[in-house]
Amino acid sequence: MNRRRFLKYAGATAAAVGASALGLSYISQQSPSMVSPTASTTSTARELTTTSSSLSSSLSSSTETIQLASLQGKLFFDYNGNGVQDAGEPAVQGASAQLKDSTGTIIAEALTDSSGDYTLEDVRTGSYKLHVEADKKFRYMCRSIEDLRAVTDDYEVILSPMLTESGKVDIGLMEGFLTLPFVSGAHAKLITYFDHDPAPGKVKNYLGDTTLMRWPDQTGTEDGHQGIDWILPLGTDLVASGPGKVQEVSENEYGAKYIDLIHSNNLVTSYGHISKALRTVGEWVERGDTLALSGDSGDPGKPHIHFALFREGEPGHYDIAVDPFRDIFGDSPGYWTKDNDPHFASA
Repeated sequence: MNRRRFLKYAGATAAAVGASALGLSYISQQSPSMVSPTASTTSTARELTTTSSSLSSSLSSSTETIQLASLQGKLFFDYNGNGVQDAGEPAVQGASAQLKDSTGTIIAEALTDSSGDYTLEDVRTGSYKLHVEADKKFRYMCRSIEDLRAVTDDYEVILSPMLTESGKVDIGLMEGFLTLPFVSGAHAKLITYFDHDPAPGKVKNYLGDTTLMRWPDQTGTEDGHQGIDWILPLGTDLVASGPGKVQEVSENEYGAKYIDLIHSNNLVTSYGHISKALRTVGEWVERGDTLALSGDSGDPGKPHIHFALFREGEPGHYDIAVDPFRDIFGDSPGYWTKDNDPHFASA
């Protein structure tokens, strides 16, 4: 749906009922430290290197030195998507960590144990891809709050005897990637859900609720509502729900201001009815960075945020409005990280 067309609809609907309103390719950043060829690993968000040793074998009365390496790490359920295993975040047991060569052939594979640990040993030094196979509910992974990718993306791995430091590679696995779009602790009330049922007159959100929202006392949804509304005090910090790039800062003909981010997998998040944008087009932001201040632009007297998720089609046209409470393929759970998932929040 054309973004401006949508906001025109949303603004008109909001006036009536009181509420309206990625993929981005990751580029390897290699930073090898050339030192003596003793053992070890360094890792960045895009490149991992590990410990190596030498194996000498007699071949036809000559000696060939083969450089071997090892890689180890941990997989865990990263509830809040920060790439660190915090207290209460469980290990992922029985998942597979695989090293694949340039042809896609699996060179080494190991299953995680009860602690989520895996070890890949005696691998020839060289360039590989580190691939993770886990429960299908895990669709995203990261190694830091700045690093976000689909589990199908893999990590570029270089096993080399020339780099130092630990060869431990921990990966956080997530159900979704979105966190709440306003600063932690903000006084917010969720009032309007995404209308999952496109049929006119059959309003239904992910709870199966057919209740129409009536500002500001009742939580429900409204026919054709393609986002989520939270009541927020004027001037509340709105934050990036995931790392991405500012794609648009604009205002429609009804005065509704908004700021949009593009994320992995052609997904776009939109923050509507803002009072002021604090970022510019093309700027990269991390999850939790402040984007804008909440307001009531386009809907005077009703300060709130209209938060929408789209799958990008043609440039400037977000053809598919996505229900963040549901996977686009119809699976559950949706796109929220578990730690602050509105599935479990009281309205």
